[in-house]
Amino acid sequence: MRASDSPILRRLAIYQFIVAFKRAHDGISPSIREIGASVAIGSTSLVRWYLRALKKSGSIDWDPV
Repeated sequence: MRASDSPILRRLAIYQFIVAFKRAHDGISPSIREIGASVAIGSTSLVRWYLRALKKSGSIDWDPV
């Protein structure tokens, strides 16, 4: 099963990408587009949907601007 086959796996892939990116970039968060590219999502609104889900679950602290 690929991450794109399941919303739960895709959410996990996004979370793992954010954690790895922040480690590699001295705590700087990735952009919405960078997150989307990491999991093959072209829609920034869909990436935001996943970020809201991660925030709601307490996995990330995200403040959309």
